Amino acid sequence: MTNTIGENLNSNPKKFWQYVKRSRSESTDIPSLKKCSSQQISDKDKANSLNVPFHSVFTSDNDLFPPLEVRKYDTIGNVDFGVHGVKKQLKQLNVWKSTGPAGIPAQVLSHEIAPMLSFLFQQS
Repeated sequence: MTNTIGENLNSNPKKFWQYVKRSRSESTDIPSLKKCSSQQISDKDKANSLNVPFHSVFTSDNDLFPPLEVRKYDTIGNVDFGVHGVKKQLKQLNVWKSTGPAGIPAQVLSHEIAPMLSFLFQQS
């Protein structure tokens, strides 16, 4: 099997990366946490345990906001994020790069998600 993978590295890199992915044994989950004498196992309990140090150092919101300054620059006019333009930019993504944490290949991004991204960009 190892020889086959080595031979396929140049001719079929996808097979190589499939082998690497199957061989990985790391877990992406947060292990259980020990808080005082109890174990925090559920995701919600772990999140709450990890939130305690942050909560202790940040102040609470008292609905007081600093005064807004007068704008020094003109506002930008409407910008059009059309589906065609978003698709064009997504097609320029390198298909040989890692898919990222979502595992969505670049080819799928350009065809399937462009209308949704266009809508989100236009709304913002």
